[in-house]
Formats: sequence, structure tokens, C-alpha cells
Amino acid sequence: MRVTRFLIPLLACLAAVGASAWQTLSVSSTDPALGQIAGRVTLHLVPFTGVVVTRDALGHVLERTAYVHGLKDGAQRRWHASGSLAERRTWREGNKIGTHDGWWPNGQHEFTCTFVSGLPEGRCTDWHMNGQVATVHTYVHGQEAGAQQGWSAEGNLQFNYVRRDARRYGALGTVRCKQLPVYRDSSLTPEWTRDPGGIHQVGGFALVDQTGAAVTPASLENKITVVTFFYATCTDLCPKLRSRLADVRREFADDPRVQVISISVTPEHDTAPLLAAYAQANGIAAPKWRLLTGARAQVERLAREEFFANTPMLKARNAPHGETIWLLDGDRRLRGVYNGTQPVDAANLVRDVGLLAAAGTG
Repeated sequence: MRVTRFLIPLLACLAAVGASAWQTLSVSSTDPALGQIAGRVTLHLVPFTGVVVTRDALGHVLERTAYVHGLKDGAQRRWHASGSLAERRTWREGNKIGTHDGWWPNGQHEFTCTFVSGLPEGRCTDWHMNGQVATVHTYVHGQEAGAQQGWSAEGNLQFNYVRRDARRYGALGTVRCKQLPVYRDSSLTPEWTRDPGGIHQVGGFALVDQTGAAVTPASLENKITVVTFFYATCTDLCPKLRSRLADVRREFADDPRVQVISISVTPEHDTAPLLAAYAQANGIAAPKWRLLTGARAQVERLAREEFFANTPMLKARNAPHGETIWLLDGDRRLRGVYNGTQPVDAANLVRDVGLLAAAGTG
């Protein structure tokens, strides 16, 4: 009898806890009540605790991310469209912790890196989709220390330097041609030619920016345009790419020919007024940096047919929303495709914008 009298209140207590503190709220990433205030994800303007779930058009889960009081806290998982695991990460109070891993759709390892209080520590490695090592960086308390190397997918050395005493020694990057390639079609095969015949030009769209102003192919004419796809509630890749784009804007702040365009892949949620609030919160100002929205069919066609996001190379990066950055010249021709998460590619993007500027946008 004594045991029974003890167990009954104990079980009642556990049931109460399970119904409250142990219950996890799960919401869709497209929920219009989701937002972001002062760097924290909110639900109905209140810092969110629970799991945000991203699904594709067929309802398949692409991402699950845990939050506590609006900051990433706990497990984050991303999956490829095939259902295979794409990324495995762990967060604590908004900082990366532990070992983070990623895999290409073919199952090859894409990256691995260990973090302590949000900073990389030790050796971080990236691989190309064919299994060839892409980069090896070594960190101490988040700062490069020791040997840093990178290779092309064919195994050719692209950079090789040593960081010591806050200085770099060695080859900091590959030698780039002063004339950038052009891309004729969806094969994304670079060509070095001055003959414009048959070269693909981005066109066929009518969207609006965060101010409500119309943006069409004419908005790209005689401009050097850096393009990404994003969505306003993204808290993983998007902030990293946003930082890369901010670097471009700072570097060319005085050049009116250089513009940045970020196109929403969730246009139903990311209306012009919402993008205006997002722009204000993140220091983004039109017309030099325009956030675009419009009909979903237009956005999907633009990504697929104009930026070739369905090609194997870009699909591997989860394009259009992913780490890919595109560069267009003043004739709306594609002149560069970059992985915005890679420091070498980010540096090459800035360099290539400068090359186009020096050549007169083309």
C-alpha cells in the first residue's frame, strides 16, 4: 500500500511534465507566423522553442532544426530529395558545437569539421562530389593555423599556404585569366571567346523587389549582377551567403554598375513588405541590393531555365537555394558560378567582379 501511495502521485507528476516541458512544438518553415527579430527566430513575434521543418512540394522532409528561445539549439538534419542524409549538425545557444558532417547525393562525404563554442577547431576537410579532397584547413580557436590547402576536382593544387603568427606564407590562390569565361548553355562548360553568338542570356522574368519596384531583364542591362536564391526564414546557409554578398557590396560600394539580387524561393511567404522588413533588419538597401519575389512558377522557371539550377553540378549544391552564387555581366551573360561557403570561391567572386568592372561590365 505504501508503494502504491507513492507511485500514484509520482506517475501523475511525470505525466504532467510529459505534457508540458517534454512536448516539442513542430512548425513548417513556410508558416507565415514565423519570423526573425534581432537574430532570433520567432513564432507570432515570440522567440520560438521547438522544431522547424522544411518540406519539398511532395511533402518530403528536407530539413529539421531545433530551436530554444529563437536560437538553434540541439540537432539539425538536412536530407537530399532522394531521402539520403545531406547534413548532420549540432547547435548550442546559436553556436555550432561538436562535429558537423555533410554528404553529397551520391553518398560521398562532402565536409567534416569540429566546432567549439561556434568556432572551428582542428582539421576541417571538404571533398568534391567525385571523392577528391577539395580543401583542408586547420584551425586553433577559430583562426587558421598551420597548413591550408585546396585542390580542384581533378586533383590539381589550387592554393597552398601556411598561416603563422597572423601572417600567410605560400601560394594564396590559383592564377586567374584576365578574361572571364562565358557559359553557352546548361552544360555549364566555360568558354573563352569574344564571339557573343549563341551565348546564353538570362531573361524572361518580371518580379518585384522589397520596395515594390518592378525588376525585369532590362534591370540587368549594363550592370554587373551577383545573384543568389534564398528565403527570409533561412537561418543556416542564407546568413553565410548574405555575409559574402555584403563583402561584394562593401568592396564595390562606389561603383553604381555593381548590384546584388537575391531571389526568394518561398515567394508566397516572402512578400514585398516582408522582404522590406528583412532588408531593414539586415542592412540591405535597394537598388544596389534587391530582394525579389513574385509568382512561384516564374521563380522556378528562372532558376531552372535561366540559371540552370537543375544541372547535376548545381543540384548537388541543392540549388537554387543552396550555396551557389551566380555572376552576370552587363549583357546578361553568365560569367561565373561559385560555392559561397568556400573562402577561395568567395575571394574569386570579388576578384571576378573587379575584372568585369575593369573591362567595362563585359
